[in-house]
Amino acid sequence: MSASSPRKRKPVCPNCGSDDVLADAAAVWDVDTQTWDITNVFDSGHACSACGAASITFKWMKVAESVPDAADAADTPSTAASHRNDDAIEFDDVALRQIRFLVGTSRRALEEARSYFDEMTDTAKRAEAAQLLEEA
Repeated sequence: MSASSPRKRKPVCPNCGSDDVLADAAAVWDVDTQTWDITNVFDSGHACSACGAASITFKWMKVAESVPDAADAADTPSTAASHRNDDAIEFDDVALRQIRFLVGTSRRALEEARSYFDEMTDTAKRAEAAQLLEEA
């Protein structure tokens, strides 16, 4: 990295310090590239997959640059052994990101549902809500 290049940063969870965080965003489907294009990353609604924290504000950390040494280079698989199905790898990357997002969203939704439950006063409806929350 040259002296004039900006330092790399990454968002981390302010609670546990993990960089396994999710940003709430809007996206549009691009028919030509067959991918989602992010149109906006919202200022709030972020979550942490590692600790389950919801509605967090990211803490930004500098990323240290690492240069592979000779030992790392020796561990590099051969070209023949490293050929993989790029489409399958890309799908797995997208699938993993989606699963992390859905798990984070589910945690946030469940926390919100529990907060509604805490405010309920009707005994019968509260019992039904308790059963639904238990099943979740």
